[in-house]
Order: sequence, then structure tokens, then C-alpha cells
Amino acid sequence: MGFEPGQYLTFQLDTPTHGPLVRNYSISSAPGRDRYRISVKREEPPADGGHLPPGLASTFLHDHVGPGAASGSAHPPASSSSKSATTARSCC
Repeated sequence: MGFEPGQYLTFQLDTPTHGPLVRNYSISSAPGRDRYRISVKREEPPADGGHLPPGLASTFLHDHVGPGAASGSAHPPASSSSKSATTARSCC
């Protein structure tokens, strides 16, 4: 499974409280693996943001999906000129 640095996968996360959220996550696995890996940092609310919530998608992934979960995202494009990825797929 090949990809280029900077490519990402697009996910549609079906959250129970906020409906579908579409997010892009950079591929963080090494090339040549049999699956893609993404890394997701849990986003806390901004210290000076007052009423702003924590990251909705990152919180959902940490609390409801977790490491090793499979999803339905397509492969990034094979073109070396494109660093964008795929159409959104449902996850979770």
C-alpha cells in the first residue's frame, strides 16, 4: 500500500451527539504496510476559549473508536502530483 508524504485519509465520523463530522487525518504509518495508520491527538478546549468545546472528532475517536479499529476509508490516490486523498467514508 503506497502513499506519499503529506497524503491523508478523509473520514466521516457518525457521532451520536453531533451527527456526522468529516475530518482529514494524515497517514502516519510507514510505506509498504498492509494497512494505513493515522495518529490523532486529543484536543482539549482552548485555555482562553471560554465556551469553546474540546475537539469533537478527536474526542470521539479517543473515547469511542480507539487503536486498532478498522474503518471504511479508501486508498489515497496513486498520482505523485496529488497530495490530497479520498472521498469521505463512514467510520464507526
